[in-house]
Amino acid sequence: MIEEKSGSWYNHAMMNERWLIALDLDGTLLTDAKEVTPLASKTLGLLRREGFEIVAATARPHRVVTPFVEGASISACVCLSGAVGFVGDEMAFGCTIPRETVDSVIARRQATRACASVLVETLSGAAYANFSGWGVEFPPLEALPPGERVAKLWLKTDADDDFEGVAQSLPAGLYAEPSQGECALIMPVEATKRAGVETMAERFGIPMSRVMAFGDDAGDIGMIKAAGVGVAMRNALPAVKAVADFVTEHSNEDDGVARFLWDYFQMR
Repeated sequence: MIEEKSGSWYNHAMMNERWLIALDLDGTLLTDAKEVTPLASKTLGLLRREGFEIVAATARPHRVVTPFVEGASISACVCLSGAVGFVGDEMAFGCTIPRETVDSVIARRQATRACASVLVETLSGAAYANFSGWGVEFPPLEALPPGERVAKLWLKTDADDDFEGVAQSLPAGLYAEPSQGECALIMPVEATKRAGVETMAERFGIPMSRVMAFGDDAGDIGMIKAAGVGVAMRNALPAVKAVADFVTEHSNEDDGVARFLWDYFQMR
């Protein structure tokens, strides 16, 4: 049932061992219709009752994560690609970009792309943008309060060479990550899914050797490599599969996460 990348690296864990399961959302736990399936919900609920911690690790902000994972037994969320973490509604950690740096990056982008789409995510959960999208009317960039702490920038990119140009132009202390082949996510260097998952594992008292991380996109590579068991989805990018210990037999459209968990933990 499980397609292994190379050899048998790990024995199946017994259900009396406490694990942390870190799950990317889009392309991993969620179907393409942005839903958690009944089987996935049931599986995560069973593991939570066994003492497992379920952590969502996503590029999405916290304000939009909750509707996607209602009923999915999520213990905590690593949001904005690792810039902020929540246990319940309590902020567990947060990383910010200095306001002058934010203004500089936006000005540089708009100087090279007059109609560049820009979105700013803040630690408070608010977002500001110079466009409308995803069925949301964002407050304009000009309305961003001077004292608001910025956690992440989202820049629309046109092609791979455009992304590289954005990445290479960033000041020290920031990095860019491609997402869905259409945008650059700009964060503080300390804000990564890997760092967020490591922080949550420490908080819950679970060693990284008993962390299982699932993902499909470039932003998931770090946490997959750091986890005791790194799992790439069948629909993952080749670069993600290359670093994973396992590749699921099924995609996100066919309960890849849930089916893998049932097999790996020998759930009956």
